[in-house]
Amino acid sequence: SKSTMSSSNKRPRPDSDDEEDQEEEDKLMPSNTAHLEPYNGMPLEIRDSDYIWSSGYVVTVQRSSGKTMVTVASDGWGREWDELMEWPNDRLAKLYTYTKQVKCNLDLLRKKNKKPSKHELDLLPKAAKHLFSTLWPITVQFRMPHPGVKHGRDSLRLEDKVFIKPYGSQYLPDDIQLLMVHDGGCWFHHSRLRHWKDDPLMHGVLHSSYMRGFKLAQGDKDIKGYLVPKALEQNSLLRDIYRIHDIMGCDLLDGVLREIVPPYKKARYALVDEEDDLDDAGSGKPPSVVAIEVVDGESKNDGEHAPDYSSPPKLPPPIRIKASLYPGGGVERCEKTGEWVAFLLMSGNQVFLGSFPTESQAWIATRKASGDATVKMPKTKREAQLMDVKALSMASIIDAYETQYDSGVHTFSLHDWTVAKINHDCYLRDKRALLEEGRVSLRVEPKDDRKVKRKGNPRKYDILTHSFV
Repeated sequence: SKSTMSSSNKRPRPDSDDEEDQEEEDKLMPSNTAHLEPYNGMPLEIRDSDYIWSSGYVVTVQRSSGKTMVTVASDGWGREWDELMEWPNDRLAKLYTYTKQVKCNLDLLRKKNKKPSKHELDLLPKAAKHLFSTLWPITVQFRMPHPGVKHGRDSLRLEDKVFIKPYGSQYLPDDIQLLMVHDGGCWFHHSRLRHWKDDPLMHGVLHSSYMRGFKLAQGDKDIKGYLVPKALEQNSLLRDIYRIHDIMGCDLLDGVLREIVPPYKKARYALVDEEDDLDDAGSGKPPSVVAIEVVDGESKNDGEHAPDYSSPPKLPPPIRIKASLYPGGGVERCEKTGEWVAFLLMSGNQVFLGSFPTESQAWIATRKASGDATVKMPKTKREAQLMDVKALSMASIIDAYETQYDSGVHTFSLHDWTVAKINHDCYLRDKRALLEEGRVSLRVEPKDDRKVKRKGNPRKYDILTHSFV
């Protein structure tokens, strides 16, 4: 159901989108399905209100009065989310125009508490994991933001689940088969994806029916690609080198994860050899001076631009809980030192037991002095601080919130904070990438052959200068 995913999907567009995003949204591709006749079960892609492309299919086709209306469904969503729209439509595209679908494994099965027998381990390759494997072969579908629309990227950064379809689901255990309720698949957290291995025994001792699903995956010629290492940037959003950046979509409609140079990272590289080093170059030796220049794309109008600044997220001022964690426990706070003093009342007198960095440690000291052997003193300050947090009562938290928090002055939204953090992290990443790809000049000169080479260093040339110009 929709509750398995972030509520951001299918919601109306916010009014705070910047003008640049709106301009990109207006550059929509005429549907590449216009020359096709729709039919029931026809696979295609659907763009939702968040400008995210998802794989789906045609449910029904209705023709009347010269118009063709189709009911479409997105893979993984319940039938209550089906949409009726006119054919052709700029919200529809051929399958794999934007989205990707590849083979991989999923950490799906339940773990076994027992260890594999010696006979089972002897059948595994030496480099294999000596454990029971919980993997199952699947296909995973990666949704794609519409090219140039920032809100689509932000929405996928917040959604941590991807839609998967297992091979040979009828061979899965009954309790797991019950999860596959939407189009033969289910939504799972992206962290459970595992890479494909041609030798499945490398995963460990396999499930008794794993090879049935594995053979079905090998015979599937429609899904041609495999999951690549570090394919995701954050949550379910693919890294920019695997995303589609052209509003016309992908040239090869096969769903394979191929590296694509984003427009803002395009650069031209030129090797410049000094005239007095032509002889060295002709003799097969590297030139004495090699200058590598990355031409500024913005000045050449090739789409490169500096990342827009995004400020770091801000938290409201903290609320101090002043109530004692252990009232009446012989513990007081010293305002000058900030430490907690423990004392014991004996015959009307206070016996000083010592000072401690946390209230829990001071309270435990009083309990031990009273003869309570059931309590244990934490070994580290961090453990004691965790005890302080666990000892907090809900009443003291609510009281501190109501007396100190002013809703008219302090406003905080966890959703806004998360979006701001994601945008700031992306800004830092893009800025770092541009700095690394900036104008770099390297001056390289041959080593003196008379010098003794250092062990383990086969390099014959020393870098004399390395500077940004």
